[in-house]
Amino acid sequence: MITSITDYKDLIHSFVNKEINTIQFEEKYLKLFKYDDSLNEETYKILSPLFTAVEEFCPFPELREEGDVDEQQLFRQAVVTLEQLKQFDLAVVPARSMEDAQILIIEKVVERKLLEMLPHMIEGALLKRQLPAHLAK
Repeated sequence: MITSITDYKDLIHSFVNKEINTIQFEEKYLKLFKYDDSLNEETYKILSPLFTAVEEFCPFPELREEGDVDEQQLFRQAVVTLEQLKQFDLAVVPARSMEDAQILIIEKVVERKLLEMLPHMIEGALLKRQLPAHLAK
């Protein structure tokens, strides 16, 4: 299954903003992460600690053992992961922005050249036309 970072951000955002409960989040996150074959090393490093917290989450205090994660710990890890995903997006955007900047520079150079050439093109077109004698003066 191919999953985008946006899918993770949307799910984590829903949990952090209490749009879904912890049990719903646990189920959806485990499914999303386990079957995602599109994770690269960078995104895996960001998402893996939350996966571990979700796996170690125990919603029942009376059954919780040492090393198990409670709801507050899971929530905190989700907040950290969401922030890291946002920072990751910011790190990727400048690369896209560099491409955009290069395209803008090329467009400006082409525009400038066209503006330089335009008067000559108009002049040439006018010279090719046979102007009436009374307009040529």
